Amino acid sequence: MSVVSKLALVGGTHGNERCGIAALKHFQKKNPEFDTFSLSYLLGNEEAIKLCRRYKDRDLNRCFLLPALSTALDQPDYEQERAQFINQLLGPKGTQSATDYILDLHNTTSKTGILLCYHPQDTLSQEIAAYLQSQNKSVKVNLWCPDKDGDVGFLPSIGRLGGMTVEVGDCAHGTTRATVVNAMIDVVTTVLRYLEKRNQLVKQHGSWAAVPQKEVQCKVAYRFEGSYIPYPEDGFIHEKWELVDELGDNETTSRLFTGDPLFQCIDGQVINFAPQNFKNLTQADVDEGLYPLFVAEAAYVEKNIAMMVVKKRLETCNIIEVCE
Repeated sequence: MSVVSKLALVGGTHGNERCGIAALKHFQKKNPEFDTFSLSYLLGNEEAIKLCRRYKDRDLNRCFLLPALSTALDQPDYEQERAQFINQLLGPKGTQSATDYILDLHNTTSKTGILLCYHPQDTLSQEIAAYLQSQNKSVKVNLWCPDKDGDVGFLPSIGRLGGMTVEVGDCAHGTTRATVVNAMIDVVTTVLRYLEKRNQLVKQHGSWAAVPQKEVQCKVAYRFEGSYIPYPEDGFIHEKWELVDELGDNETTSRLFTGDPLFQCIDGQVINFAPQNFKNLTQADVDEGLYPLFVAEAAYVEKNIAMMVVKKRLETCNIIEVCE
């Protein structure tokens, strides 16, 4: 695998996620230098940042599918134009001239803690995630769900070698929490140090295959077709899930079982979880293990998504040792 020569750090892809903007500005001010790669900075959605809204016309972080980036638009809205501009700046996507790796910083209203999201075929991100988990067991991973062509519309997918969304929660939209910002800074700092050491070793040994490595397992969650639960009419998330440690190791509190209280209605009625009531969910899925994710995420209310449900698996990959 190639060395990472160009890396981009992005914040403000959603204009009301202020923690990512603060973390980006932290690195801009510190301006760390590295021997083996260049680091650039980008505010993703400048107009939405001014408005302190998720987006101006549409969600920028769904505008990076290849057909949308390569098609001339008669009357593009702001985010469509911005996506094509970013693609030219950091890409073009799918070409050898694209920025090697992209870290996109987000915060969520859900209790995700540190959550890393990337393409299931992105082996470099998998390696980075496995290293981060080896250093901090609370780090979680959620794989993107590609379309039938294997593509996703997320900004980091522009990266030539890969890219990752660093999602940290919880934090209310339009606000900034020090714990969330500091968690982002710690993750980015660790990734940058890892890639610097990795590049040095690849250059020293001549190839990634020749670099001394150790095999580790990485816990990942993954979505599947229709893996979300909508809100019922006049209903809201049951209190059972208000303090859930999303994707946590305690399955008693983080796993979804048939019969669990799911929603409470305005009249006090409790709706329990029954997989047959939801498209593409079965009891077999429950038996395999379903885990709520992005529970009551404020940005998903407009999409009528109360929570996503994901499954977990272990993946094996190789990492290097990094001495701090």
